[in-house]
Amino acid sequence: MAIKFGVCEWGIPVTGPFAVTLAAEMGYDGLQLGDCGGSSMQYPLNNPRVQEAYLRAAADSGMEFGSIHLRSVFQDKSIDAPAGSPLSELFKTSVSNTIKAAAQMGIPEVMGAAMIRDRELYPNVVSHLRYACQVAEDNGVVFTVETNLTNEENFHLLEEVGHGIKLCFDACNPYLHDSGIPGEMLKEILAKNLKSFGITTSRTRGPRISISGVPLPCSWEPGARILKPRPAWFWTAVSAAGYTPKPIISQSLSMTAATS
Repeated sequence: MAIKFGVCEWGIPVTGPFAVTLAAEMGYDGLQLGDCGGSSMQYPLNNPRVQEAYLRAAADSGMEFGSIHLRSVFQDKSIDAPAGSPLSELFKTSVSNTIKAAAQMGIPEVMGAAMIRDRELYPNVVSHLRYACQVAEDNGVVFTVETNLTNEENFHLLEEVGHGIKLCFDACNPYLHDSGIPGEMLKEILAKNLKSFGITTSRTRGPRISISGVPLPCSWEPGARILKPRPAWFWTAVSAAGYTPKPIISQSLSMTAATS
């Protein structure tokens, strides 16, 4: 079982190519990129020089990029916008640009959040996710979605959207949105034979588990024991690392390995 430790770019004190170097110095194996401000910064990740700087930093430090997080789309709150509206067009532009950047940089996955607060807008979310997944499929990238839904609703959403969409399960969300018990939800998700998942830790929220290489909070040992029987690669991604030093990372690695 391979165990890799990654950190979210937006969880450490700096962003940009130096974040890659800093994450490597902190002892991590990889980075989940943010989208560098997305629309508000004219999509920096689509600039070949910016891409080159990130890739050079990764090559020089031996780091991997597991995914890109659509943080600007989450902040825009555009995923449930009505079709044809300015926000809907902004969603499509942001998603298309980020997926293209991922494909150009050899990053296998783009992740977006679909926090459904108004059920009447649910059809808009489905429509936008279908668009995102189609663009991802056309570019050889996997699109994953994090939600605030119950598992029954999650599975229904995946069926409705199709196009190879994957679920990113954040175990904070059941607590925040009263949508279930994280451990039980994780077992149900694994029963669906998801092909990739990981373990994640957060300095501020405590240990976390992640599906499709993206973070979710749970205790290390129970989470690892749930995952233990399954053939898997493990990514741990710290979403709020600060300057977490190597000894803490090494200790976490030993603890995880001991349960596997």
